[in-house]
Parts: sequence; structure tokens; C-alpha cells
Amino acid sequence: MKRAAVLSALIAFTGCVSIEHATVVGKEFAAQGEPIAVLQTDIVGLSLFLNLVPLVNADLDTVVNKVLIGEAKAMGGTRVELKEAGTTPTGGVFAILNCLFPIPLILCARTAHAVGVVIK
Repeated sequence: MKRAAVLSALIAFTGCVSIEHATVVGKEFAAQGEPIAVLQTDIVGLSLFLNLVPLVNADLDTVVNKVLIGEAKAMGGTRVELKEAGTTPTGGVFAILNCLFPIPLILCARTAHAVGVVIK
């Protein structure tokens, strides 16, 4: 029973990161430079009390600067042409709508998403 509780706590505090890519042929893709791949990154984060206390960060800074650019450099790219980026709003009515049930208004989820072309 203790192992299940520890495992649940670890999962809750690590969040979730998804990275997907597709390699492209440079001649068939319109980009300035030599494109290597199209890269898509997603992060799911958690927070407490209507997004006031973040447990796992999921914002644009993290998804673009740390995950997307970090993965592009690992693939051998020198820069990324950002095509799309977005995050779940946390203010106003969105703070209530992002809360997870059956624990209303205490545990909330937030997502961030970015798509870019890795250029060599």
C-alpha cells in the first residue's frame, strides 16, 4: 500500500511531457535553411487551489525554451522556426474549468503545446 502511495505522489509531482517528431526532406519543405524535422512538444502540469500553487510547471517558457529548443539541439539543429504555441489560460473562469474532478477547485491541470521546424 505504501508503494502505491509513493508511486502516486511521484507521478503527480513529475507531470507529463510528450515529444513527437517527423523527419523531413529539405527540398520538399519550405523553410529558410535546411530543415531536419518537424517537432511537437506537449506538457501537462498540475497546480493546487485554482492554479495559485504550481506543483509541475506547464507554461510557454518551459515548453518552448526548455523542451522544444532542448530537443532540437539534441537532434543536431541550430535553430527552431516556431509554427504554433499555446497554453491553457489560468485566470478568471478558466481557473475553475481546469480543475480536476472529483477534487473540485483543489487540483487543477494546465497544458502547454508548441510546434516548430528544426533547422540545421
